[in-house]
Parts: sequence; structure tokens; C-alpha cells
Amino acid sequence: MSEFEAAAKKLADNPQVAGDLSDDKKLEIYSLYKQGLIGDVNTQRPGMLDFKGKAKWDAWSGKKGVP
Repeated sequence: MSEFEAAAKKLADNPQVAGDLSDDKKLEIYSLYKQGLIGDVNTQRPGMLDFKGKAKWDAWSGKKGVP
């Protein structure tokens, strides 16, 4: 199991761990997870009233090109 898979499993098995993190840390984890699982962002940026969706999309888009 890779380090990425181990970290993803740890968070999936212990959701309370993620609950204690700041929003910035959660976005960082989300963006690394999406980049590691899917690769570069492959969707359009959400609409202007979807603040949470835009924050997640921007975080993931910021990882563009990271293997």
C-alpha cells in the first residue's frame, strides 16, 4: 500500500480526525486526494453562488501538473 493510499484509508476509517482540521487543511487534503486519484481537474469551475464548490475546485486546480 502506498503512502497516499494509507493516508486516504486512515481518513476514511477515522472521520473524526478530519473533523478536527481547519478548513484550509481540509481543502489541502481534498485537493491532494483528487489529484492523486483522478489527476488534473477535469470539470468546469462551479457557478458564482457555489462558494464551497468553487473553493474545492480552486484547491484542486492549484495542484495541476502534480504527479
